[in-house]
Amino acid sequence: MQRPTTVSQATVDDVRSELRDLDSRETSPLRKLLILAVTLALFVSWGLLSSDPREVAMLVAVVIFHELGHFLAMKVFGYRNVSMFFVPFVGAAVSGESRRVPAWKATLVALAGPAPGILLGLVVLIVWLSGAAPGLAYEAAAMLILLNAFNLLPLLPLDGGHVLRILLARQHVWLE
Repeated sequence: MQRPTTVSQATVDDVRSELRDLDSRETSPLRKLLILAVTLALFVSWGLLSSDPREVAMLVAVVIFHELGHFLAMKVFGYRNVSMFFVPFVGAAVSGESRRVPAWKATLVALAGPAPGILLGLVVLIVWLSGAAPGLAYEAAAMLILLNAFNLLPLLPLDGGHVLRILLARQHVWLE
C-alpha cells in the first residue's frame, strides 16, 4: 500500500498565488472601451435605419443613463470587471463579476438603472409642464419614464425580472 504524499507549504502557497492571479485578471479598459464603441456603433446604425437621428440620439442617451446607474451601483458594491455594452436590436447591458453579493445589494444594482431614469423623467416632465422647457423635453421625459417603467416588468432579462428572481428564488431555491 502506498503512503499518501504530502504537499509542501511552498507548493500550496504557489497554487494559492496562481489562483489569486487568475481571479484578479480583468479585461483591459481599452478592450472594454472598444467593445462599448463597436456595439454602440452597431446599435446606432440599426436605429438610423428605422428612426430619425433625433430619436436615436435620445434613445442612446436614455439607455446610457439607465446603464450608468447599474454600472455605478456595481462599482460601489465591489463588482469586478464591470463593463457596459450595447446589444443591437435590444438595448444595452452592464456585466460584472461578484462573489456572494447579498440579496439587498443585488436588488439595488437591478433597481439602479430604472429608478433614476424614472425620477429624471418625472423631473423633466414637471419642468416641461411649468413651461420652462421646449417640446423636446416632453419627448425625453416620456422616453425616460416609459423605457424605465417597461424595464421594471417582472420578466427576465428585464430588471424587474431580476428583482423578482432575487427576492423569490433566493428564498425558495426550487423557484429558480
